[in-house]
Amino acid sequence: MNNKRISITLAVCTLMLFAGCSEKTATTFPAEELTKEGYFTLTETNEKGKYGPVFIFPERHGSRLIQAEIGWALNKLMDSYGINSIALEGMYKGEVLTSQKLPYNTEIEKYTTLLALLERGEIKAPEYMYLAKDSFVFGIENKAQYAVTLPDEAYESYYDYLLASIIADKGAGVLKSFDEKKTFDELISLNPWTYETYTIISKGRSGAATDKRIKELEKKAKKADSFLDTQTKAGFKQFKKFKHTVYKRSFTMACTVYHKLRKNNEPLSIIIGAAHTEDITAYFTKKKISYYVLEPKGLNETNVWSDLTKAEYERKEAEKSIFVNKQISDFFESIHNFRPRIQAVSFPDVNNSFLLIARMTTLNQSGQPPEFPSQDIFISNGIRVIKETLDISDPDDIRFELKRDKGEPLYVRAVRNVNSVQFESAEKAFHEIIERLSSINEENLSPEQRIKSYEGVIEGFKVGIYAAYISPMKETLWKISKDKL
Repeated sequence: MNNKRISITLAVCTLMLFAGCSEKTATTFPAEELTKEGYFTLTETNEKGKYGPVFIFPERHGSRLIQAEIGWALNKLMDSYGINSIALEGMYKGEVLTSQKLPYNTEIEKYTTLLALLERGEIKAPEYMYLAKDSFVFGIENKAQYAVTLPDEAYESYYDYLLASIIADKGAGVLKSFDEKKTFDELISLNPWTYETYTIISKGRSGAATDKRIKELEKKAKKADSFLDTQTKAGFKQFKKFKHTVYKRSFTMACTVYHKLRKNNEPLSIIIGAAHTEDITAYFTKKKISYYVLEPKGLNETNVWSDLTKAEYERKEAEKSIFVNKQISDFFESIHNFRPRIQAVSFPDVNNSFLLIARMTTLNQSGQPPEFPSQDIFISNGIRVIKETLDISDPDDIRFELKRDKGEPLYVRAVRNVNSVQFESAEKAFHEIIERLSSINEENLSPEQRIKSYEGVIEGFKVGIYAAYISPMKETLWKISKDKL
């Protein structure tokens, strides 16, 4: 692996490539453009390839912060270098991202809506780029491989095998004397080999190394066979199969990108789970593909407040809105890495609702009833604002009711943050989103943090310079004082 640190200037061959030069050879890319803000670290590079380059972005699938960081990078690659093709884990080979794009009245309205969806976690960075900038997003997965899942009980068996490896090396007595108040990391640290194994399997970047260590774990755990019942052994067999499939998926995805480059050799980005990284770079090196591995800062941060909760994660896997409250989620629903959200049946209702919320916050900043040129501003594809309920007497605290053809309404309050500034550019907006998702303090609490005591009743998210709060319970939402929101 080539881990050299580089500081690169834009070479002549780079200019020729992006100008459409037919001689497509390895290029030099100014990596400092994507690392100077501190959002990314260049961990590996290969500049000697015949094809590419490919910009590899490893991710944790449940991190909203990482999606904002990757969104910033994709936006930079598009605006500065015209790189507009994105290979995406979670989409199948032959699939191309398509979805209805809403008609926006202004560019500000478009970016306000789409950035709110991204920050909330409803869409991911490639989906944002497709909706905002017409990026070409294509699939690289084998459908049968992607369909192999891991039940919770199978994953739990993996932890049992880790404990069995401690017993095999240290004896059962070491677990009996362990303080139950200690963390799991502290428990497996009782045996250095076990902790190393956990790191390789759970946090590693190589499927090959994971495959090898799982076999070694299985062999060692047999020395403590009495600790493992039949159900645990069956679960571990499933775990072993799943991890081997993850390893095979790495080569499927890398091979798909390789064939894409052979047909049309131009720079592109690929977004993958971090566990695939080293397998894909090994394949790219073998096939003479130039690449840059850019790890987002959020990749190694744990217990980040903006990570999806378990319930939200499960809803994303099911291609649903991440609103957990059933009354709220029902409003939006006619019916491993997540499948693209924007192609799900329920996404248009979420998209239209976010657009209407963004639109209501820009109607009037004076507190006087506006003159509406058209009733169209109150409706978007079956979702509508009930005009009679719109209260903008206080432009810092806008209230209205959202309704659809059937079902109960949702109530919306949009409270302006006095420290927020108007939209200037996507670049600046990404900086602000990343700052919010990565660091929260008492002066700058997120909408989610502010409504913690109303969890499950009220949902909150940022929309431009406002924090929007929605609830099926009007009186509960209305009675909260503005300074608490």
